[in-house]
Amino acid sequence: MTRDEISAATGRETELKFSLRAETAVPARTDDDRTRAVLAALESAGFETAGPKTHEIADEYFDTPELALDEMGHSVRIRNKDGDRWVTVKAGGRDASGVFDRRETEFPIDRARHERCVATGFAELLDELLPDLPKHGETEGRRLLARTVRVINKRAVYRIRREDQELALSIDRFFAIDERNPKRLRQSRHFDELEIEAENEPGRAAIEPIRAQLAGELERLGYEPSSASKYGQAVRALRLNARGPVERFRSLRTIDQIAVLSFALALIALVLGVIGLLV
Repeated sequence: MTRDEISAATGRETELKFSLRAETAVPARTDDDRTRAVLAALESAGFETAGPKTHEIADEYFDTPELALDEMGHSVRIRNKDGDRWVTVKAGGRDASGVFDRRETEFPIDRARHERCVATGFAELLDELLPDLPKHGETEGRRLLARTVRVINKRAVYRIRREDQELALSIDRFFAIDERNPKRLRQSRHFDELEIEAENEPGRAAIEPIRAQLAGELERLGYEPSSASKYGQAVRALRLNARGPVERFRSLRTIDQIAVLSFALALIALVLGVIGLLV
């Protein structure tokens, strides 16, 4: 992509994000009850609501071996939704109150380009999309990404409107799969999340007032403000960012685990050999 094409595909994403507390993930109140209560709260605040439209979404997230994107609060994903594929790059912009205001670049790709991005580690796009991403490894200065997690999401989307304020309410239920070790079939628990995203400038200006209006009702329903993206939640749920030696070993790909074990066995054999000579 040219710089002009990337600029045209780049905008701002402004949204509220709330997560259902883990201890209320299977409450007496049903998912439908919670959704009706959220819609009723929006209607009480003067919003018209329409929907839902449902989607089955599969997101592939990519990162460096050191999880540099996660550390920086960025994300790179390929989304497969309703048969279409999209590359999305998000950069920073979150706070503890659940408000995200960040740069977002998004553009469609076909299957061939999807496969090329995976095979090349997004090499052709990174300099333009994420110039601040640290270089790593023996890649002659290139910063290659590998598939890290897959997030499977069942989403219901409602359109909400008040005067000229246009927003989208998304009710998500998702889980994550460890793509670093696909043969081990490691997956996270299910997460329940609510997002309210601005779709025009008046909607963007309404995000903070909506947060203040809905905070009490959402807390009563078991939601709390979330400052973590889906990718960030997946990394932590799967312990991919673990720093202990055992956790780090478990988070390695199988081929890397074999290499570590082979090196350890060779080192043990060398030490035993030296001891045998000394004895």
